[in-house]
Amino acid sequence: MEAHTTHAIQYLDAQIDKVRRAQARMVESLRQEIGSVRQELDNVDTKFDDKPTSLQYWYCGTPLVPISGLVTLFATRP
Repeated sequence: MEAHTTHAIQYLDAQIDKVRRAQARMVESLRQEIGSVRQELDNVDTKFDDKPTSLQYWYCGTPLVPISGLVTLFATRP
């Protein structure tokens, strides 16, 4: 009986070790993915930092659209 108990305990220990190794692999994989996502976000931030002039044109161009629409509306009105 004692041999069966020892064997069962060893089997359970082996299964626990398998689960722990799988968890460790998953944690490492997630760390790598998080690192790559952080790097991609840094690249996006750099792209926005490199192009402030295009944003300035966008901000200046935004009010021109409704103003030109109103001018066209009033100019073509009878």
